[in-house]
Amino acid sequence: MPEDWKVGWLGLAFPNKNQHITEIRFQIGDRKYGRINLEEMRIYNKPAIIFEEPFIIDEETSFHLYGYFEGEIPVSPFSPTVTHTVNEVEHEHYCAYQRIVMLGQANYKMVDRALGNTGAAI
Repeated sequence: MPEDWKVGWLGLAFPNKNQHITEIRFQIGDRKYGRINLEEMRIYNKPAIIFEEPFIIDEETSFHLYGYFEGEIPVSPFSPTVTHTVNEVEHEHYCAYQRIVMLGQANYKMVDRALGNTGAAI
């Protein structure tokens, strides 16, 4: 998190109709948290995870979110397909893009640092 920012993280929403993420894990600062299995969420239309207690991410604290996809991993984010060879035959698979929305509240000290392009990195 940048200086003068503080985040209260309540959960995650997964608005995609096709869920390709099977597990997530995250790290706040030096503390690592266990894996959360998401395979059960496939039966719901637009699932979300709400934590029992929120996580507070203080200013100048690192935050990492890792997701595990099923299937092929794209060669680059700009290629529309993934090509791999099985028994000397090339196969193409479409890339699996997934949207994750963090639920919670972000507090900041100066409004000028919060305004900008929609969806831009904080």
